[in-house]
Parts: sequence; structure tokens; C-alpha cells
Amino acid sequence: MQVGLDIVVVNQLAPYPHFEAWKPTIATAARDYAELAQPRGVRRVALRYINVVQFADLRVELEQFFTVAPRIPPAWDDEHGAFLIRIEKLVEPRLRLLMTFGSASPVPPNRSAALLDIYAIFEPESPINPLNAEDLASALDRGHNSIEGAFESSITDSLRVKFELETEE
Repeated sequence: MQVGLDIVVVNQLAPYPHFEAWKPTIATAARDYAELAQPRGVRRVALRYINVVQFADLRVELEQFFTVAPRIPPAWDDEHGAFLIRIEKLVEPRLRLLMTFGSASPVPPNRSAALLDIYAIFEPESPINPLNAEDLASALDRGHNSIEGAFESSITDSLRVKFELETEE
């Protein structure tokens, strides 16, 4: 957890529980912050999921695992090095979704990895009272649902199978 002037950040590292399991931690952190700092209200609620997918091979056909991938000009050969794609989408009038897809540092280095970073930013019309758990939960749910939809539509069944196999290990 990070706390600063006008900011509360709650991080969740692996192993990742389902959103419903750690959503109360966010509400508790916001409530504690509000009681101590007594802000006028919350003007921004954001959720960010940073997914790093490790592959055993040095070269991977990204299209096999992701529905979003870099398009290489036909004059180039099919191989490329590091890449970065960023897409911003207005989901609702006050909810933006930012998706960053790019290469990541593989572990170990002789493999490949991809980063799928999805960030939902909700900026309410008027500030939310952080002590109002219902309004905060609603904002978090809207962001989470947008992220979940973006994630599911950005991956293929092959990646889902890969995740299931890794979970079983």
C-alpha cells in the first residue's frame, strides 16, 4: 500500500486472488486515508492490471495468443524486436480505458515475454466521498468490469489454455 498527498495506491502481487477477494482492502485503505487526511472527495478512481506473460520459446507467434498484435509492414520480414502499442478508449462518458501491449523482459533472458497492461480511469462528475463505500465500490466495479472485458477480448483460447496449464503446475 502507498499513501501520499491526495493519493492512495493498493498493490496486489502474485498470487493474484479474484477481484472480489481484494476489493475490500481497497475500500479499507480509502476509508483509513479519508479519516486521517479528510479530503473533500475523490476525483479519480483507477484500477490497473499489469499482466506479463512469459513464453518458453525465444520467438512466439503473438497472434496465436493475443487478438491485439503489432502489424509489420509487408516489406519487412515477419521478425521484429521490441514493440509497444498503446490504445485509449472512452468506455463511458467518465470512464477511460488505456491498454498498453508490448514486449517485456523475459525470465530467463533466452525466452520471450509480452506485457498486457490495462488501466481503467474513472473520473466522476462530482467528487466521491471516500467514506461512502457504496459509491467507491460502484466506481471500482465499473473499472474492473471494463478491464475484464478488455482482457478477455485481447487474448485467445490458446493463452487461456496456457494459463490453465500453469495454474495446474
